[in-house]
Amino acid sequence: MEPDRGKYGVNSILRLLPYAKAMIGAPFHFLRWAFLFCGCGLALNACRKSLAPTPTPPDQLRVYVAGYAIDTLTNIPNVIGSTVSEAVVWLNGVPTSLTNQPTDAIAQAMAISGSDVYVVGNQAGPNANIAECWKNGTPTALSDGSVDTYAEAIVLSNQHVYVAGYAYSSQPDYQEIMSMMLPNHIALIWIDGVETPLTTGYLDDYALSIAVSGSDVYVAGYEASRTGIAAVYWKNGVEFQLTNGQDYAFGYSIAVSGSDVYVAGWKTMLVPGASDTALYWKNGNPVLLTNGQYPAQVYGIAVDSASNVYVAGWEGTDSTNAAMLWKNGNPMPLSGGTNPSSAGGIAISGSDVYVTGYIAAGHMENTIATYWKNGIPVFLNDSSKSTSANSIFVVGK
Repeated sequence: MEPDRGKYGVNSILRLLPYAKAMIGAPFHFLRWAFLFCGCGLALNACRKSLAPTPTPPDQLRVYVAGYAIDTLTNIPNVIGSTVSEAVVWLNGVPTSLTNQPTDAIAQAMAISGSDVYVVGNQAGPNANIAECWKNGTPTALSDGSVDTYAEAIVLSNQHVYVAGYAYSSQPDYQEIMSMMLPNHIALIWIDGVETPLTTGYLDDYALSIAVSGSDVYVAGYEASRTGIAAVYWKNGVEFQLTNGQDYAFGYSIAVSGSDVYVAGWKTMLVPGASDTALYWKNGNPVLLTNGQYPAQVYGIAVDSASNVYVAGWEGTDSTNAAMLWKNGNPMPLSGGTNPSSAGGIAISGSDVYVTGYIAAGHMENTIATYWKNGIPVFLNDSSKSTSANSIFVVGK
């Protein structure tokens, strides 16, 4: 991949997505998958090759994965190739749809407590996108459907359910980007379904990840203004900027271990030819994962009991974008052949590390929901439809 933006042009597109999203009503978190191949459709009606789902793991663990599948609708008159996404949960490789066609929906994150499985995501409503929380498959709307609202992350702690997301702002302030006036967003959290704004709506804010440590609630995201985009996190509602807001920087995932706060994301300098650089911040101090020669982005971070830091995302090469896991800053490529791939969610179970994402069946072809166990891919679907795995949770025997 060429350093000036890569073969697929993904980074040029991603730099505009926080603003383009407001115009087309699709969450940035979802669009990062859709645009990885330079805007090619996630749901392609024809495929030249097929990969069969990997059989159920034999280790008796329950591996839950949340994501989405893109289906082609054939019952709409005068419409050819119309597609719709459905929120999906896989349990040991067996899919269950959380939604019914033809409503667009996506499962973004999940958490499990005892026998209860919680999934958060988004579902199209009559007038606006609705943030949803499914408990054991039963949906509960987190928003009233009056404005586009997105649920991005969930964590369970002390018998409470914490969800992070964002919604369109009702404030009259707009960001002027490339002569376009685009509305702002408000970063939100929900605690047991009760919404609390983290921001006022006078800047463009997104809450994308959440963690709880004791009585403290941490949320990571980013804040856009007319001068740039700052990676941020909030602790109990108080905002901390990780960058100065003069360039483009995104906080995408947060983890807390003891007194240490980790936020994973990426940044781009506003200079010609600059590439996205993957990094994480530990207590506000940046730790670079890539050197900027090739573009790279990360979407997930986790810290194990031995204080090992795992970060998942993708890094460009001379020919494609490849799923990558970093352990304590050291790259550990996730096998996927030469086809485009990306990773995001992380779960740690004992000595095993699980990472979710997708592998494309080929260039400009459907994506296949995948998780990697210790670097070995497990395919959750064939390539007859586009699927992607966003979040993973592993439960013991």
